Amino acid sequence: MVRFRIGHRDGSGRLPASPGACATLAIELDGVDVSGGRLEDRLGPIVATLCEAVARLWRDAEGSSAISIADGAYELVIARQGECATLTLAALLRPARVLFRDLEVDLDALADAASRAGSELLPHEDGDEALRLRRGIERLARVRRRPPSSPSSGDHAAEDDHGPILRSHDRAGRGGDETPSFGFDLRDDDGRILRYARGDDLHALLAAGHLYVHDSDGGELCSVKGAPFLLLRDLSDSGLRLLEAARGGATRFPLVLGRDAPTLGFDLRGAALTLEGRTLRCRPTDVARSIFSAALDLGGVLLARNARLADHPHLHALVNDARDRLELCEQLSGAQISEPVVLRPASERAPDGGPPLAPGALRRVSLRPAWQRELPPIERWILRGSRTWIRHARGLARLRLEDGGLELELPLGEGAEVAIGQRPGPFFVAERGAIACHGPHGRLLWRRTAPVAGRLRGAFLPKGSDLAVLRLGDASLCCVSLENGDERLHVEPPTSGRATWAASGGLVALAASNGLVYGIDAASARQAWRVPASQAWSQLAIAHGLVIGAVELRGHTFLEARRAHDGEMAFRVELPFTRFGSLEAMPGGVLVTGIGPTGGELVKVSTKGAIEWRARPILGGTAPLVTRAGGSIFARGAEGACRIERGKVRWNVPCGPGAAPSVARGIVALPGESLALLGADTGRSVIAEGAIAHLPAADHVVATRSGTLVVGDAEGSCAGLRLAGALAVVR
Repeated sequence: MVRFRIGHRDGSGRLPASPGACATLAIELDGVDVSGGRLEDRLGPIVATLCEAVARLWRDAEGSSAISIADGAYELVIARQGECATLTLAALLRPARVLFRDLEVDLDALADAASRAGSELLPHEDGDEALRLRRGIERLARVRRRPPSSPSSGDHAAEDDHGPILRSHDRAGRGGDETPSFGFDLRDDDGRILRYARGDDLHALLAAGHLYVHDSDGGELCSVKGAPFLLLRDLSDSGLRLLEAARGGATRFPLVLGRDAPTLGFDLRGAALTLEGRTLRCRPTDVARSIFSAALDLGGVLLARNARLADHPHLHALVNDARDRLELCEQLSGAQISEPVVLRPASERAPDGGPPLAPGALRRVSLRPAWQRELPPIERWILRGSRTWIRHARGLARLRLEDGGLELELPLGEGAEVAIGQRPGPFFVAERGAIACHGPHGRLLWRRTAPVAGRLRGAFLPKGSDLAVLRLGDASLCCVSLENGDERLHVEPPTSGRATWAASGGLVALAASNGLVYGIDAASARQAWRVPASQAWSQLAIAHGLVIGAVELRGHTFLEARRAHDGEMAFRVELPFTRFGSLEAMPGGVLVTGIGPTGGELVKVSTKGAIEWRARPILGGTAPLVTRAGGSIFARGAEGACRIERGKVRWNVPCGPGAAPSVARGIVALPGESLALLGADTGRSVIAEGAIAHLPAADHVVATRSGTLVVGDAEGSCAGLRLAGALAVVR
């Protein structure tokens, strides 16, 4: 006898007091709760799905269905077995395991139990959940008016492996390596693998078997009984975490083989794996490779038995993850360098920081409107030379900063994304799964299906080349022809959820969260080098022939530099920050901002890896936003602004939060709720009394070389303002 007993979550037999409340579901066979009191959820949708599943199996003599419980923590699998049905309950949270398997019940008794549970729960539900539950009960009642379907006469022969399937990858040339091999066997006595036709339940994948661990000589170290799919799925995830722990500087890592199974203790510093008193000398990358290979082999065995399993989402995910993770192991095993990148001389020079400041001390100034333009609400400003690109609610516009002239206007749909190169030329739009390239005046040059799903995050146009490098999705780079959009190179770091990039001269550098750094020769569309970093880089810059990355590790920060032409290590230095802000090239080194013990701080690191100076102005608890001009650094935090010269704070004034400063002709403009104008020499306000009331909001501020301030607000009002009054007194 089977029964689905519903009770209150406090363990009593009472039903939920309010609609939609959580309750417990007990699966009883002959009065015994085989589910062990584990199943707790909002039972309206669960019991409705149960009724629908039994109704399907009533008509499908070879089918199976699954009911997900507790947000996927458990899965109850119901399958037809001749004139009966079988119940299997799997726990999917790590360590995943089968709690009970193939308990046989009478199909008619199962339908009665599902109907009773639904009828018992229905008075305590309301709204959409009550409607769905009622429909499930009624559907089950309708199908039971006819006898259940009979099994087909076809015989699904059971498959049984004669011994474990082992995987031993090539370890030639790694003298003394004792990397273990992971293998498995499968027992499909009831033919569940061959019977799979469609669906996403786990019935076909829960074939029983063992997971084996063998030493390098083939001797068995241990075996774990269970469903190889669940065991290897968990172990594959653990293998990925093992790689992350090794990159993150951890000293030990436990590899859990399963519940009630031995744990492999990995000494990451000593490159040693310990299992039940035996120690094997091996590298984390090799152990992870062996795990992923076994998972890939399992997928191959299952697909060989039933090709229809290729459409099973759980198996598809296991195989794809294993393939990506194997590629990650290969890439982490060492750098692959082809020909060094030939860097253009321009990439050796850092930007000079703009024109020099006006001499002397500034007096009060006023601002004269030069032009004004109304646009739809502004989402983004992109400054390129003497022009600004504005992404607004209805499309894209390009304005001349000096006179506000509208050079280009392109209507775009909601959700369209725009990428503008660093120099004049074509620009790119991603919309509805396609990427379009437009000429400088907006004419459509070509449109292609996007090579990867996700956002268009940036574009780089290498000088003297007919190629463009596009940053796509979370971590991909794609080199395409400007002429027709043909793809020349696609770099997609395996298992990487995010990446950061930088470009200079002919080099594009990509630092992925999987710990790999890629150097791309943008002019020839080839991967020049690939190296594993000590840890994943969170920030990236290219300066003075170096690719420089920021590493954040358990409250400590490091700057790591590699030679731009071949990826070889140049230096690694620890910085006095707890969190990074930004990296920016400057003459003689790189400017680094971050959060230190006193709040926002700035540090200059030389090209040799030495900290040349450290500035600690009073800026608040955020990383400073910086602008360089005339050899000075102007920094702004949430509570203050300052000017720094050669590491010395020349002035420091309080201010509210806002965007980075803009500097023009001795004036420092601070965007915010209201525009502030400070003298670059003293930090004092230089705006004339009453002038501030006539200024538009300053969500965006851009300063031109001639001294025009272009301001705009989020609502779309833009104006060009020219400085008037006594600008400077020469000392």
